[in-house]
Amino acid sequence: AYNTSSSLDMTGGEISGNTMSGDGGGLYFNGGTLDMKGVVVDANTKTVAAAFSHGGAVYATMADVTLDSLVVTGNEAHVGGGVDMTSCSDAVLMHSVLTGNTAMFWGGGVHFQGNATGSITSNTLFGNDGTFSGGGGIYVGSGSPAISNNIVAFNTGSAATNANGMALLSAPSVLDCNDTFGNDGANYSGVPDPTGTNGNISLDPLFCDSGAGKFNLVPESPCAPANSGSCGLIGALSSGCGESPVPDEVVGVPAAFQVDQNYPNPFNPQTTIRFALPSAGRTRVAVFDVA
Repeated sequence: AYNTSSSLDMTGGEISGNTMSGDGGGLYFNGGTLDMKGVVVDANTKTVAAAFSHGGAVYATMADVTLDSLVVTGNEAHVGGGVDMTSCSDAVLMHSVLTGNTAMFWGGGVHFQGNATGSITSNTLFGNDGTFSGGGGIYVGSGSPAISNNIVAFNTGSAATNANGMALLSAPSVLDCNDTFGNDGANYSGVPDPTGTNGNISLDPLFCDSGAGKFNLVPESPCAPANSGSCGLIGALSSGCGESPVPDEVVGVPAAFQVDQNYPNPFNPQTTIRFALPSAGRTRVAVFDVA
């Protein structure tokens, strides 16, 4: 799909099996406002003749972008095998699962470059590859995104230049509550390894069955809210191995009201409170200062 200078609001559905000779194997978006939620973007690839492609699944530039609860798997490009957000006014990726995406150079899962503001929050990145230049999981070339509550595990690629967990050539504005584990070479490059500070850990996230694509967490996972201290849920998917492997926002209707621990906590200036209802309806959220 190709879109310029307008708005696209897409909820649900699938973009799969496309090839590109330029940018945006699944979706190319230039200008305007892009909102995607609960979309599967799968098996979009570059052609042999592609010169220097960006964004195997999604390439967004010069836009206001929110990507929420996506499943991005098996896509490829030269840069940004999964998602590439470049020169956007705001670039947000959250609650999404990115697995098995390949960048010939860097940014196997995510490539974030030159965005005015942005965040990479509550995602699970597993088994993505930065073949020749590393950056298999998250690659930030410039800009200062807030990066929090992500699982970045077992990503691969060349370890000669960049880490395959997070390659941060530009320091993020926030780097909290991430589990970065088991990546080829180093887990971090470009910044001092933050493991052990601000809720950042490097422990096996204990997926239910990564080989079968089940990236929910076993109850004992260090990323489950019960075990992660004040961080709340780390990653896109909750604990419990009987649940669907797609992000929380697009699984079945909950049987009862549910509210999760806010994250990050403590916080400044903002925090996230996730809740679920058994049926659609008006909701009032009240926050009390009990200090």
